[in-house]
Amino acid sequence: MNFSREINRLMRALLGAFAVMLLAAAYYTIVGQYAILQRDDNPRLVEAEQALLRGQIVDFDGNLLAESVTGQNNIAQRRYLEPATYSAVGYYSFRYGTGGVEAAYNDILSGSDITPGFNEIVLRQPHRGNDIQLTLRASVQREIYDAMQGRRGAVIVMSVPDGAVWALVSTPDYNPNTLDDEWDALIDAPGNPFFNRVLQGQYQPGTIFQLPMLADALTRGQLLSAQFPGGATPILVNGLILSCVEEPPQLQINLSEAYVYGCPGPFSQLTGALDVERLNRSMSTYRITNPPTLADFFLPEETTGEQETVLVMDDATLRENVLGQGDINLSPMAINSLTAAIANRGNAPSPYVLHATRPPGTTTWQPVRQQQTTLPYMTVQTAQQIGLFMRESVLTGTANATSDVEPPIRGQAAIAFSGEGALVWFTGFTSNGTEGHVVTTVVLEDTTDVDEATQVGRIALQAATGTGSITE
Repeated sequence: MNFSREINRLMRALLGAFAVMLLAAAYYTIVGQYAILQRDDNPRLVEAEQALLRGQIVDFDGNLLAESVTGQNNIAQRRYLEPATYSAVGYYSFRYGTGGVEAAYNDILSGSDITPGFNEIVLRQPHRGNDIQLTLRASVQREIYDAMQGRRGAVIVMSVPDGAVWALVSTPDYNPNTLDDEWDALIDAPGNPFFNRVLQGQYQPGTIFQLPMLADALTRGQLLSAQFPGGATPILVNGLILSCVEEPPQLQINLSEAYVYGCPGPFSQLTGALDVERLNRSMSTYRITNPPTLADFFLPEETTGEQETVLVMDDATLRENVLGQGDINLSPMAINSLTAAIANRGNAPSPYVLHATRPPGTTTWQPVRQQQTTLPYMTVQTAQQIGLFMRESVLTGTANATSDVEPPIRGQAAIAFSGEGALVWFTGFTSNGTEGHVVTTVVLEDTTDVDEATQVGRIALQAATGTGSITE
């Protein structure tokens, strides 16, 4: 009897252990295999990542910009098909990670939000990510990219009032198809090709700072017709001699003429009557001191639009900063947003680049954004007045290299001195042929020729409106 009881106990223990093993095997075969896969010590994690077929990236017109294909040993290869969009699309590398659009929408493209299906669990087929459609237009990118060859700088083109970004060009750039082989050389390459100058660049504003200063003057009721004696005379700032960007027809000019011709004198004389705290609040309203960030640009649904007032000027630095030669640096996005507000009756659209997503195995695009938000920068009257001054700048002033373009352009060209070098700006807008506008901002490094930036801006706006191709 005792022997039988021991046998029964042993059998029950064995059956219990067998049941536990059976349940564990069933769990990890059907449900829990992906928990194991995510363990750092599981080599299948590496295999799964290498086999992952990231989603396609296409532009607004459906042009394929990036795709993944299965290569040898079931290892997926990422291919980039449009050189003009390299700087915007970025890169994916198993070894070095992600950058640009590939980084911003990595969860979507990798399909990390997609529950594995039958084919992936049972048939061991590679996991597939979602496709994304961008607001970028490859045709516009190509025109700008060709114009920027041999130059260092940044160009952005945005549609108003929706805020869709049509072009995003930063040069020099790199070829993501050969990234793994060239990584070390690219890290040390002149011009830092990994640096996105549109979204991350911070530049000395120089006379482009006259744009927010003019908006502030109009807002507080400054009499723009008041004459400034010797307003066109060069002035000395921090050891630099600053002259008018474009020589005006007379020596005595008013504030609006100073803006049209890029003359620093009247703005310098203006500083004695400025309230520094109030001016800081104005700059914060225009998001000069806290411009749109990388997150605002790529993931606008995560931002609220609420901005803090950041005090960056004081009495000691007021004159230098008002003249754009102080310690305030601006991003191309900050100036582009301000120009977009001028084009949009005082309200700045929120920029975005993601238009729609498409789950794997489907053909229908699912729009991402339905309603666009805007930020109030200034009154309609102020925006309209500045628009008139920008048109005069095109006809006779700093941006006159665009005077013969149809539809008419409104814009401003500027120069800034930074360290031992210099850079030039152009910002402007034109009608898109319906009820909206297209806006562009250009920054070119290592030059004092404002016509260079103006010509690139001209090419960008003409490419966006389909009114011609200028590549000289």
